[in-house]
Amino acid sequence: MTPMPKASIAWLAGALIFLLWAAICGYASDATQEPIGDYGAIDWVAHKVVASGIGVAPSNVPNRMRAKALAQRAAIVVAQRNLLEVVKGVHLDSTTIVENFMAVDDKVVSTVKGILINARVEKVRVLEDGSIEVSMGMPLQGELAETLLQLAPVSAGQLNAFTPDVNKAESKQQLEQQATPFEASRDNTSGPAAALTDASALPSAPTPTPANPAGYTGLLIDARGTGFRPCLKPDVYGREQLVYPGNYIDQADALNDGYVRFFRNMDDARASMRISPNPYIARALKTGDGRRSLVVSHEAFDLLQNILKITDNFMAARRVVIVY
Repeated sequence: MTPMPKASIAWLAGALIFLLWAAICGYASDATQEPIGDYGAIDWVAHKVVASGIGVAPSNVPNRMRAKALAQRAAIVVAQRNLLEVVKGVHLDSTTIVENFMAVDDKVVSTVKGILINARVEKVRVLEDGSIEVSMGMPLQGELAETLLQLAPVSAGQLNAFTPDVNKAESKQQLEQQATPFEASRDNTSGPAAALTDASALPSAPTPTPANPAGYTGLLIDARGTGFRPCLKPDVYGREQLVYPGNYIDQADALNDGYVRFFRNMDDARASMRISPNPYIARALKTGDGRRSLVVSHEAFDLLQNILKITDNFMAARRVVIVY
């Protein structure tokens, strides 16, 4: 057998490196989405549900343009049906999922269906066989969020028994038991990074300490490495008590614009208009039930309690973001 030329070996190695890089980048680009079966996904950073559908034109339509229009209409119907399945998979809080209500209340199903009729067509693609694929999205705010969040139970005031002594830094082993290998190795970028060592070494930007807590303009919770999974209404605890959200929030505003926003990158989170220019950065020590609630330190809890004493404070205005 003739040995492969060195140039060919170098080219092959380069191609493999490129494919690996592309795979990693593709994985990172999808890190904002939580897949829901084969139907679509919840894009927590874009704060919307997305789904696609494929339509085929009837074989007895001779007019090409007419056939394409019928195929696209059929694809939209399928995409809307898939969006409904995605909405069923939305977690309202750490324990409640929309599907639980749709399974027992047809009124909820019909209401959500009516809302999804207004979903936006984001992309139309003609496939090789002539069928049409349509991608659609619907924001998790406004009418849809209002409908879903009204199903959410009132948050409990006390933390469940899973709470550790949050005044002590957790070990690397405790954190890694809760996080996936990818989540446990996230750094300040949106791609994989070196593994974290212990809770004290978890990446977190230094937080300035103004003389008055009123100097803070928002709350940024750094939940990277904890295995946190987003939901519409995540609970934040400290000292075994609920600190966010609470009855100090205007529920009408929360239903319209949500309780939090999510990010995968610290720089993007800090630049968010929701919390800029001077957010208080609190490190999440661990997650709670279902990994969709968070525990912060005693120090962070105490500061947030003081902030709640300020009139028109940023927590009442829901100026809260979570990086996960």
